[in-house]
Amino acid sequence: MRRRVWGFVLALLTMVGVTIAVAAPGAAPVAQAAPTGLPAGFAVTSQPSGQAAGDLTDFAYLPDGSMITTGKSGKVAWVSADGTRNRTLGNLPVTTIQDLGLSGLAVAPDYNTSKAIYLARTMPGTTNNWPMRLSRFTVTGSPEPTGIGAEVNLLQTPATSDVHAITGIEPAADGTLWVSVGDAANFRVVDPNALRALDVNDP
Repeated sequence: MRRRVWGFVLALLTMVGVTIAVAAPGAAPVAQAAPTGLPAGFAVTSQPSGQAAGDLTDFAYLPDGSMITTGKSGKVAWVSADGTRNRTLGNLPVTTIQDLGLSGLAVAPDYNTSKAIYLARTMPGTTNNWPMRLSRFTVTGSPEPTGIGAEVNLLQTPATSDVHAITGIEPAADGTLWVSVGDAANFRVVDPNALRALDVNDP
């Protein structure tokens, strides 16, 4: 998850006109000027995320060009297409230890009629027993989103470590949802729970 998030952050920073220079081990990344010489038809723009600094984990575009974004600490936000307005749609209960938190987002292919979005997160629980959940929410408000409705729990499975949790969501046109779930095993030791990744009957 950490590698995925940093890869996502680097890609996002490049898209919004910031590049990252590799710093010495232990040093903070260094922001540099936007890249030059972009291919024809490409432009570098900056857009707010509606999330606290360092908290953005995912974003997805709505059909009108506006965005929904998620933050590790559980915030779901909406950002207008021109980036001039943003608002909080909801704050969900999450655990934010290590890789855990609100980490995945997808917009339903039929969003114009269903107003459905899908979220992946790790819920509060006890140490080494945190529920990882895939849920569906209905976005409320018209013409602009103002909130999210009641949660529909689609899948839940426990994380027995604070890493390799639930992350990406990919909805298919036929209603199928693909979701990535790590082994939720401890990388710091030889953890037999990692073998769950080989069990087709275990989410």
